[in-house]
Amino acid sequence: MKFLVILYIVLFKTSKCFEIYKKFVISFLNEVNSHQGIIFHCGDSFNFRHFYEDNQNYYLSIHHLSKVNENNIETIMQVNYHKIGLIIDTNCNETLDLFNICSTLNFFNASYNWFMLSDNFSSSIEQLNRQNINLDAEITLAIIDKNASKFLLYDVYNPSYKYGAENVITEKGTFDIKNGFNITLNGTKLERRRNLQGITVNVAIVATGVQENQTLFEYLESTDRPLLDAQHRHSYGLHKILSEKYNYSLFIHRSTSWGFLRNGSYDGIMRMYNSSQIDFSITPFRHTIDRSFLIDHTLTTWVLAPMLVFRHPKKSLRSPFLMPLSPWVWNMILIFIFIISCLITLTMKSDKVKNVTLIRAFMNAVGVMCQQGFTEEYRKSSVRFLLITFILFSSLIYQFYSSYIVGSLLTDQPKTINNLRQLIDSGIDIGIEDTAYNHDFLETTTDPLAIEIYNTRILKNHPEGNYMDVNCGIEKIQKGNFAFQVETAYAYRLIEGKFTDDEICELHQMYLFAIRLLGVTIVKGSPFKQLLTTEFIKLTENGIISYQNSKWQKKKPKCIKSVTKIKSVDLNDTSWVFILLVTMILMSFVIALCEKLHFLLIFKVKIFKKFSYKTKDKNMKIKKTNS
Repeated sequence: MKFLVILYIVLFKTSKCFEIYKKFVISFLNEVNSHQGIIFHCGDSFNFRHFYEDNQNYYLSIHHLSKVNENNIETIMQVNYHKIGLIIDTNCNETLDLFNICSTLNFFNASYNWFMLSDNFSSSIEQLNRQNINLDAEITLAIIDKNASKFLLYDVYNPSYKYGAENVITEKGTFDIKNGFNITLNGTKLERRRNLQGITVNVAIVATGVQENQTLFEYLESTDRPLLDAQHRHSYGLHKILSEKYNYSLFIHRSTSWGFLRNGSYDGIMRMYNSSQIDFSITPFRHTIDRSFLIDHTLTTWVLAPMLVFRHPKKSLRSPFLMPLSPWVWNMILIFIFIISCLITLTMKSDKVKNVTLIRAFMNAVGVMCQQGFTEEYRKSSVRFLLITFILFSSLIYQFYSSYIVGSLLTDQPKTINNLRQLIDSGIDIGIEDTAYNHDFLETTTDPLAIEIYNTRILKNHPEGNYMDVNCGIEKIQKGNFAFQVETAYAYRLIEGKFTDDEICELHQMYLFAIRLLGVTIVKGSPFKQLLTTEFIKLTENGIISYQNSKWQKKKPKCIKSVTKIKSVDLNDTSWVFILLVTMILMSFVIALCEKLHFLLIFKVKIFKKFSYKTKDKNMKIKKTNS
């Protein structure tokens, strides 16, 4: 039963009828599990006072129809969290006036459960045909038989008074004092009200990809160009199922935007809602506070997950061949090489071995570390023991070093860009898909990281904002060093067709803003809310929404690696080695040049000394001869 039930009551003048009505009211309140009701009457107030006194377990508000008007009806009809019940007699003279007021204020809806008493079926139906009755209305017409012993109950509703539909009257059951309510209607309310008599409902949709040679309906029903308006065409497929099931058609108002608050007023679909131009939107909306006073949200049908997608750059290091060992380990190796060199030099000099220098010992120690042989012959046991220990040490270090190099080629490189801060620091260029929700987010966000990205990584390099379409953004992703904010539901479809397996494996993604749940929206107080909510729940349970998702939403392509493909080492990984080699060659050349100059200098000094000595000796001989 409904949370709020209204029973309009008018008492007849005969005591027999009054007893039946009193029994009927209490039975109905029990039927709907309510202890609160409002009684309207046009009879003797004295009887109703006793009615109230006899039923003190129920909270009853009693009003004479002659005192009900436009000024107080809203106060009387005010609904709170209690379940309320009322009954009205269509034979009262003031009933039609009350109906007209309630029709104007749209009280014939699902918020109220109407029970109307009458002894004239045709007259009551004629009165109800003039009223604004909704699809979700709970109206029961109770016709008393001639013997005043029971009521014949009829269910009354209208598929849409707004769109010119006619009232539908269906036998509901009976009520008598002995047996109470006997409801014979089968099925749920929506199942019984599936025929909306072919009414045409005003709806709206965002559609930007319609071509000149096709109609809007042809575009929405096709699956061509799935990158365009995916979520809107996905939702249209669901609404088409409901329109065929409930026998109504759609008059679609086309828009280019959901509708955002600009300078105090809405644009797009929200403007249509605000002007009562549409009843609901095919385009799904996300829930926002500023929209809540105009629309109601039903069920989530689409998950909007725009993400920053990019090819993760390969780990670039200035000295990749130094990475297997930490700087601390490298420093310790150099220290021990120097210590070994000093020990060898001291030991050999203590034995007065000729041609022993620290430089030559150092070069031998470096050669051992690089798995090379000795240039010197060491005979002392202490030196040999020292060198054997150092060889063992260098072998173990070499095993760690080479294993790391091989392992790094066989395993995937770790992702080093895993959050927005790391993306900002990486220097990767950033682009944005040209959609309304991206514009709105970047213009209204208070997230400091998102603001920093927009100001430093987008506006700084692209003052116009760097907005682009999907195809352009995907091409830039493929070239590398570019992150693109795009809805992945259709972007991955394009990526799967263009990227190679290696490029797909390099894909990385992160959220610029959280995922958004989009659902069907409907104008505030619409009679179609219960229908849409219930039916979309059924579509979810039946798997139809999942089927639609598989047509329009593409998951991230799987990384497929070939086991036969050999991973090669490129120049970026080995450049440091070549730089080291060239540097050492230059150093060797400089050392060789210095050695040559040193040799020439010594050679000239020796020749000069020898020549000077011979000249001096010759001069002395000449002097002796002269003497």
